[in-house]
Amino acid sequence: SGSNITYETGPTLGTFSGGTDGSTPLEIALNSSASNAAVTALFRNVAYSNVSENPTTAARAVAVTLKDGLGTVSSLSLPPKRNIVVSSVNDVPLISDILNQSTNEGTATDPIAFTISDAETTDASLTLSFASSNDTLVPDTPDTNFSFGGFDGSRTVTITPVTGQHGTTTITVTVTDLGGLTCPGFISADRK
Repeated sequence: SGSNITYETGPTLGTFSGGTDGSTPLEIALNSSASNAAVTALFRNVAYSNVSENPTTAARAVAVTLKDGLGTVSSLSLPPKRNIVVSSVNDVPLISDILNQSTNEGTATDPIAFTISDAETTDASLTLSFASSNDTLVPDTPDTNFSFGGFDGSRTVTITPVTGQHGTTTITVTVTDLGGLTCPGFISADRK
């Protein structure tokens, strides 16, 4: 038993089973409604999907064995094979939304909470950077005008504007993974 296979709006061409858990072979049983065009379209749409974030790079062999309606294997001495090589892809790290902030003149913000994560890099190994669109109001000076806190995926940033200045700036907090990919988060900070 399995799921029905159809082509365009035509009749059922057959059924399939397996091929979804990584260990059970995909088996396709076609019936007499399976035309050459339908079978060609079917095999062009058989796909491989890997769900691991760190897949093995070893080649995977795909073989096709043909059987007739009685279960007799095709007279081909060796079934045709193709190798599939899966390459790991570095995913972009993630940073949560950071809400806009406002503070009075001469007053640092409370620690502003946000989260970071990445599929390949541990949260503790992700790095953060800070940039301000208005260096007169909030210069990019670590430990003086901003500081990061927290650990692993739960982080904070505290922003300290320059004394005697007021206005608006856009703060960009960027998370970077070990592969060099980045993701920015934005805060609009208003100094009253």
